Amino acid sequence: MINEFLTSLPLSPQRTQRVSLNQSNQGTKEFEDEITERKRVEAELREREERKDLMLRTMPSALFTVDLNRRITSWNKKAEDITGLKAEEVIGQDCITAMNCDACKKGCNLFDDSIEKPIYGKECTMEINGKLLTISKNADIFRDSEGNILGGLESFIDVTEQKRAEEELKKKNEELARFNKQAVDRELKMVELKKEINALREELGKEPRYKNAINYKESESK
Repeated sequence: MINEFLTSLPLSPQRTQRVSLNQSNQGTKEFEDEITERKRVEAELREREERKDLMLRTMPSALFTVDLNRRITSWNKKAEDITGLKAEEVIGQDCITAMNCDACKKGCNLFDDSIEKPIYGKECTMEINGKLLTISKNADIFRDSEGNILGGLESFIDVTEQKRAEEELKKKNEELARFNKQAVDRELKMVELKKEINALREELGKEPRYKNAINYKESESK
């Protein structure tokens, strides 16, 4: 009863002023703490963004990122060097349109749930300003802390010269195989011709002229 009575008594003007001042100070302290925390978070986000930009710029392979609509959101220096396309030309564009990739036109594997991620070593042929490029790329999606897909990341290297060399080597091997077959066929025809001559000489009672044809026949029968 006494406590309730004392609590119900009105505060003096001086006491009321002190309570208001304390509340005001507390509110100011909370506001300052909130501003400090916000600045800390903003500084951390800026630092992360700077690290990401640095990684993109200095990575030895070409790298770019896209959003959920396949619009390019970043494009590093190596991607510029390989394709000849500047970042300001492609950022904001649909990646299939910007890169003009034959495989991607048939279907985007990046956001296809039926395709296992990450994707490694997928080869694509791009046509940029009339120039054909063959690239080998890796790709994966990235998510937020709750597992929601935010976009995708692709890195690629230029394998145009490597593929050209492989095709040239394949042609040379095929040419060599044809030449070897023709040489073997000619040799077999020569052996058969020599056998026929030997057979005719035997009918005439003469010695065989081509001993190697007989040896070839013997070795062939073994």
